[in-house]
Amino acid sequence: MRFILFTLLFLCHWNAFAINYFVKDESCEPTSDTIQIKMSSKLSNLNEKTAEKKRLRSKAIEEYSAKGVHAENVQVVEQFQLEVLSRKMNSAMSKVTRNLDYVVRFTPSTHCNQQKAITEDMFIAGTHKQGKTLLIKGKTVEFTVNTSNTPKFTEFKNTSVTPSSFVGQTLGQSIERTLSSLGLASLEFGNGNKKILVYGRNHALHFIDNKLVGYQFHINLLPMLLNNELSLENKELEIRLDAQDPIYLNTPLTAQHITQLKKHFTHIDTAIYKESINETNHHLAGISQGTLIENIDSNSKCYGGVGSVNDFMNKHQDHLPLKLLNENLKSIIITRCNELLYERAGYISKIKLIEPFSTKNIKLVALANYFNKSSAWQFASAKYESPTDTLSAIGEYDEFLDKAEFSSELWDGYFYTYDGLLISAELTNNN
Repeated sequence: MRFILFTLLFLCHWNAFAINYFVKDESCEPTSDTIQIKMSSKLSNLNEKTAEKKRLRSKAIEEYSAKGVHAENVQVVEQFQLEVLSRKMNSAMSKVTRNLDYVVRFTPSTHCNQQKAITEDMFIAGTHKQGKTLLIKGKTVEFTVNTSNTPKFTEFKNTSVTPSSFVGQTLGQSIERTLSSLGLASLEFGNGNKKILVYGRNHALHFIDNKLVGYQFHINLLPMLLNNELSLENKELEIRLDAQDPIYLNTPLTAQHITQLKKHFTHIDTAIYKESINETNHHLAGISQGTLIENIDSNSKCYGGVGSVNDFMNKHQDHLPLKLLNENLKSIIITRCNELLYERAGYISKIKLIEPFSTKNIKLVALANYFNKSSAWQFASAKYESPTDTLSAIGEYDEFLDKAEFSSELWDGYFYTYDGLLISAELTNNN
């Protein structure tokens, strides 16, 4: 009997120390030194890769646990590198070796964001990671980067809008449920307890404390420069009110329609369309329900063209609240200095410096306020509307008509000019 009681007490004590794992959570504060574990294995074929990753993660956890560190919260940083080498044995035969290297760092921590916690099984399965493969100097190198396995948004399967739901999403639901239903958002804007997810070019979901508090459709939701990065999405929404026939976006509104919409929704916008020389009609331009976020506090940093952009990202990534996901699943981080940083395989591959623009017609108010507080871009000593010859201090350039071909140690590309002044730029990272 005593043995059974002791066993039960031991199991309860063991379960009390079930570990929560956190990947890329800046809120975690270390409580002791980081433990780094390195492993490697050989693959007979690439089909073994997924299973081998799981085995290496599981073995690494065993090694970490064997060190006797008791912490309920552990921050994890990991990287896999797959190297495939082919060595010619003779004219008819080559030998191929496949090496999978694994480095993982475990840091016992406190004050982590529990909403980002994953279990040991989830960590081993790799649900927190998605690999990307590049060909570098004849070697296939796989970088595992911190992205979600959630599928990308493509289209709305449910186009119905009611006073209590929007394309299948209901007020009060969580961000996780939304991502599971719709996929990765086209634009994500958030900080602290506020977040806005935009799907396509015209549909926004507003969250406070991880609850959907408002939804919004508008034909002018985003500025054109962001629309150019996003896919066109159908706007054939159907608004359903009680037992009435649905109201479609592409059909003219009657006076009765407008009265009913104003009665059931927080706000509507209409636009006048000229159908013919003598006929004009009202169409629905925007509709919203619930609470719409108007301001998102941000201490967003700017790159400014000084030093390595990837060092900048590693240091400030969690303080950059505005991100797009374009057609090619490339993330585009937008700073408060009119910089668009294009991320590829965990690195910034390109940067665009854009001309300041009017926010007058942007109907996503929080985004308009973000850009209203933005400053013009600066790239090292070159600034927006500075003379073209200021480029000579940071690199070499050749000017032709309305652009200057630019080259420096870190960047190659073009600055676009007007009347001898720098207006915008598109540069490729050559480092």
